[in-house]
Amino acid sequence: MSRLDGRLIDGKVAYSWLIGRVDKTPGEVSICSAFIRSKVLRDFSHKVSSETSVRVMARWKLRDLTAGASDLESYKVCASLGWKFFIRLDFHGKLFYLPSHGILVGSANATESGLGLLSDANMETCTIVPENSSNQLFVDELYKDATEMDEQLFVELESIYNESVNKLDLIDWPNCILQKVHRKKAQVQALFLTECFKSDGSAILRQADYLPSEAESDLRLLGLFEDRFDKVILASRFQQSKIYLLLLDLLRKRGGEVYFGSLTQALHDWLIEDPAPHRVEVKILVKNLYGWIERLGPEHVGVLVDRPNHSQRIRLTESFD
Repeated sequence: MSRLDGRLIDGKVAYSWLIGRVDKTPGEVSICSAFIRSKVLRDFSHKVSSETSVRVMARWKLRDLTAGASDLESYKVCASLGWKFFIRLDFHGKLFYLPSHGILVGSANATESGLGLLSDANMETCTIVPENSSNQLFVDELYKDATEMDEQLFVELESIYNESVNKLDLIDWPNCILQKVHRKKAQVQALFLTECFKSDGSAILRQADYLPSEAESDLRLLGLFEDRFDKVILASRFQQSKIYLLLLDLLRKRGGEVYFGSLTQALHDWLIEDPAPHRVEVKILVKNLYGWIERLGPEHVGVLVDRPNHSQRIRLTESFD
């Protein structure tokens, strides 16, 4: 056991731990960080044995790149070294797995500021957790929903990035890219209450001057922290949410349609809170989901709400069948 296991450490100490052990690491090193800068990867590469394989995962939202939080050069560094590079748009974690040594987790991104390489670096908090089968599985699962980068996809992303420099209203990848990189299906049949919509979307869609706390929660769920977005952007983020992916999976299993009562039961089963939420609360969450779908429209999300036989249902459109 490392003398640092279980202790709280800052980004600079975390970096020393990584650099001091990565050259003695058998197996596959995993670097998972929402933000990644190429300088950090180059520094790692000087210590990594040529016999050690490395896989890297970044979030790589368009705004991460245009704001400089991550850089395109990161992929080029990985490609030149033969390292695998993945992107996952819903990832916000920071995790560094060195087999036989442990897993560094915390708030430190794989950036100069996150790992204390600058004089004015961020104050981060990290710790080292032990390597065990459960933690190994957790790391592997992160990559299952990620998209592995190749040269063709990178060229597409680089072109859009270059275009966005002179197009300030382009703050998210276009749908042609989102369809390639966001999760196509739900891999787990579980939800937390924090992954459900707290509002029906009405205040957000009409760009209200004042947003209630429920609407602000939904914006955070969608990963939107600015007021520069339109229905297309909202719809693309909505389609990346876990609850939408679970809904699609349910619809396909139920022949393309599900009624309010059945969806309420399904959502109740998906939620893994302890204690379980009251059924009345679950019904409110289902109503909110209906509200979002109605307001975004079937042309944007591929499902629609109707009311045959006096009971509301959600069904797939023909294009999603």
